[in-house]
Amino acid sequence: MNAILAGASGFTGGHLAAALVARRGVHTTALVRKPIASLAAAVAQTICDFTHLDSLAPVPADVVFCTLGSTIAAAGSREAFRAVDHDAVLALGHYGRRCGARQFLLVSSVGADAGSWNFYLRVKAETERDLATLGYQALHIFRPSFLLGQRPATRLAESIGIAMARSVGWAFAGPLAQYRGIEAATVASAMVRAAEADRPGTHIYHYREMIALAGGQ
Repeated sequence: MNAILAGASGFTGGHLAAALVARRGVHTTALVRKPIASLAAAVAQTICDFTHLDSLAPVPADVVFCTLGSTIAAAGSREAFRAVDHDAVLALGHYGRRCGARQFLLVSSVGADAGSWNFYLRVKAETERDLATLGYQALHIFRPSFLLGQRPATRLAESIGIAMARSVGWAFAGPLAQYRGIEAATVASAMVRAAEADRPGTHIYHYREMIALAGGQ
């Protein structure tokens, strides 16, 4: 399997890169804005500008993994956030099609809804919708809630949030289970297994589906 990975410098993307390296017969090309020293040598890094992927030479690809994402606070404005979470993702989608990829796997967000009053969730849903028009044989959308796990540099607020998510997860039962926190490594494992299954069509995964797909991690 030839894979393109975007977002390798991020939390879930780092786990995904490691999961791909652990698979035999997988060749991974990570599209990066600048070199990532922590990536395994087995991952080929291609420096690129996500606003100009139309000029990037295509590479052989069967599947595209996308963990690109920001927050409005980190991006600095709604416009800057949309440029990453919508425009860059769609540019990646077009690039993947030029590379011959049949599958696109995206980390989105629980609650994504094009009719939401919440700008973040609205953009996430619009990205999902627009990716569906690109002609991939399979589109896999992963909608995690709070991502758990040891981050390289965890801020106090994140530490508190992780602790709270772990302690109250039991309270999210039935339809609310989709809002439970989930390990980023579990999301990454679920993505790899979904790609390996190679099922055509559009598939959306929430907490329970990701846990089952990852083998109950």
